[in-house]
Amino acid sequence: EYLGDYDENEERLVIDLFQDYNSLIRPVQNISSPPVTVDFGVAMILLINVDEKNQILQTNVWLTMKWNDFQLRWHPEDYGRTIYHCLTNC
Repeated sequence: EYLGDYDENEERLVIDLFQDYNSLIRPVQNISSPPVTVDFGVAMILLINVDEKNQILQTNVWLTMKWNDFQLRWHPEDYGRTIYHCLTNC
């Protein structure tokens, strides 16, 4: 069954995940947890200007950062078997 772009389960999942979420807390379970690994990517979307004389390059880029946050876990069966959700911030 095609649900279109809207999925009630995903909306409920996001609401539940962020209800008491604190973005100021480092995403580890305890102080002895290993460091958080962050995958960082840069994609140049547009070359706007090159000033060779002053060695200035002006671009438009997209930055991508990915990491696992233990606070953002759920049981898929509670949310229509949703096993993955991509969060974006624009």
